[in-house]
Amino acid sequence: MNDTFEAITRKIRSFNRFYTRIIGEVNQSVLNSPFSLAEARVLYEIKHTENPTASEINVELELDPGYLSRIIRRFEHDDLLTKERSALDGRAYLLALTPRGEHVLSALEKASDQRTSELVTS
Repeated sequence: MNDTFEAITRKIRSFNRFYTRIIGEVNQSVLNSPFSLAEARVLYEIKHTENPTASEINVELELDPGYLSRIIRRFEHDDLLTKERSALDGRAYLLALTPRGEHVLSALEKASDQRTSELVTS
């Protein structure tokens, strides 16, 4: 792909994230994966937010705090993320993707890029 096409693909994906938040479709399965759209967005936000906490992810995605907590707990159990207590706020935990979490997100992003490219070219 050329740079212009990749830039368009990134802008469309950014719009998709914005739009799904607006219309509230964050509980659907995404790209024939075992992850809901909300779960994929949690992975994305952890990767693309500097030193994210659950509270920051929750503000961005507007998820029920209990639902987000269950997602984080499952991701930690499945070795997709780690939690480390914040040195600045002992009540908060910094979230980070593990190598396995990075791999899963990379596969989801690649599938999303492919799907978006297909939409643009059809």
